[in-house]
Amino acid sequence: MPCLNEAETLASCIKKAPRFSSDNTVRSEFRARLVSKDADRLLLDTLLERLRTLGLIKQRGKQRTDSTYVLAAVRRLNRLERVGKTLRAALNELAVVAPEWLRKLAPPQWYERYAKRVENYALPKSDAARQELASVIASDGEQLLGAIDAATDQPMLAQVAAVLTLRRLWAEQYTGTPRKLCWREVKEMPSPPGLLSSPYDTEARYSTKRDANWEGTRYT
Repeated sequence: MPCLNEAETLASCIKKAPRFSSDNTVRSEFRARLVSKDADRLLLDTLLERLRTLGLIKQRGKQRTDSTYVLAAVRRLNRLERVGKTLRAALNELAVVAPEWLRKLAPPQWYERYAKRVENYALPKSDAARQELASVIASDGEQLLGAIDAATDQPMLAQVAAVLTLRRLWAEQYTGTPRKLCWREVKEMPSPPGLLSSPYDTEARYSTKRDANWEGTRYT
């Protein structure tokens, strides 16, 4: 530590102090001494007492805490993008886990629809055409999930993470009878914080607080 030599001047001590305080070894030794002597509690008590003296905290008062949020590394998706990307993610994962099984199942149309990334700019523009595509994607996902349920000799397929996400999203977004699925009305769906936002981050949720809105997670 600096300035242990009484012959050193105050000016030289001031110059040396930043260098020693930035030394990782010094900080590590200081933390180790705090823990070994149980002095961390003493440090906290001293800080609290100082805050009480300054009137910054009160005994038995209510401390207001605020939540912080972590943004998800995903782009906000509309409904049509979301179902298309989720089905594509499931197909991609199954192609790794069970390539032969998927090759026998997949019709040529699936390669045309899901070989490339599902992006909004490439999707139909009219409401009628988008509705039709939503129904086609619903049918494709339903067919895939049905085949997985029927593959009793390969039970691990139903436990693939992307398949679980697909099943959940289909329940959220679609309704109807088998082979006649259609979009759920918005009023029939879970609230936005309960909906899956992306197949690539199943913990991400849409959240709003005052003037801020984001997709990610929130911690309190």
